[in-house]
Amino acid sequence: MSVVTWAAVPLLGLVAVEDLRHRQIRNRCVLLLSVVAAVSVAATYLDGDQAVVLRAVLGAAVAAVPLLVPALTYPGRMGGGDVKLAAAVGALLGPVSPWFSSAAIAGALVLALALAAVRSAARVPLGPPIATSTMVALLVAAAA
Repeated sequence: MSVVTWAAVPLLGLVAVEDLRHRQIRNRCVLLLSVVAAVSVAATYLDGDQAVVLRAVLGAAVAAVPLLVPALTYPGRMGGGDVKLAAAVGALLGPVSPWFSSAAIAGALVLALALAAVRSAARVPLGPPIATSTMVALLVAAAA
């Protein structure tokens, strides 16, 4: 995992706060997160790992598809920002392992369901759970 990857942590915090406040994930935040992921992948590629690009793309797909299906099926219930955030997070975690990105999204969905149950709310923002599970995944990857 590249040192550049840690630049994603403050961006993830910003995404979580904005989604809590405005119920919206801004494109510029997702774009910056995607740039961090791309630079991290490029740095790893230049270090000699040619398969990192494939793992990043696979990680983005594996993370985004579980959110893309409900977003297309029920467009009023989930926004496109959640799907774009999942793809950026998948590209960020994919170089570690594409299944890491899947685990981060699964953890985020479990956390969101727990928050919905505790708050007795029908809708909860997905940005904070995705940001939290991604930070936990980064810490686990760094410790391994």
